[in-house]
Amino acid sequence: MFCTGGIRCERATSYLLNKGFENVYHLKGGILNYLKEIPEKKSTWEGECYVFDERVAVDQNLRVGSYSKCRACRRPLSEEGKKDANYEEGVSCGRCFGEYTEKQKERFRKRHAMIAAAETQGRKHLGSSARPPSEMKRRKKEWQALVVTKPNQGDEEKRADSETETETGRIRSHQKQDQARSQTKRLETAATADDVKGDQV
Repeated sequence: MFCTGGIRCERATSYLLNKGFENVYHLKGGILNYLKEIPEKKSTWEGECYVFDERVAVDQNLRVGSYSKCRACRRPLSEEGKKDANYEEGVSCGRCFGEYTEKQKERFRKRHAMIAAAETQGRKHLGSSARPPSEMKRRKKEWQALVVTKPNQGDEEKRADSETETETGRIRSHQKQDQARSQTKRLETAATADDVKGDQV
């Protein structure tokens, strides 16, 4: 098992081991560490490696690769992808063209124009992220699939934790009931005292 920097595969390895799998291995430090440590002549890696920053991809020597990023969907974009009929710089690529409304695309065009203006003036433009809802749902599912239970926490411990939380809830509930009873008694005592005063007058 391997991933870019080694974090996701460590989590996935832990998850699989917790599920009872025994022969689970992962590339320590991920692909980036492999590219750093293994000389190019001995490396079995082919192509470029996607990274989660503005470099988009790196080559065998960890130099910036040939891919750029679609500014609408944030997916990697090759030079071949830029030749697609639906590619519009800063607005869409062939993969995300149908995922946005015309109103959204118009907003992307304005953003792209602002970025271009900032570049000509030598300023940095931060822009805004523009992931489609489908991309956000996909990412959320991927992360949920990697959620790992606490290490060394068996079913008995989970049950004990659950029972403790339930008992704590019961205690708080009883405390609130006691406070309500005390408040009611104080009000009844005050009302009785007022009645007695009224009778004396």
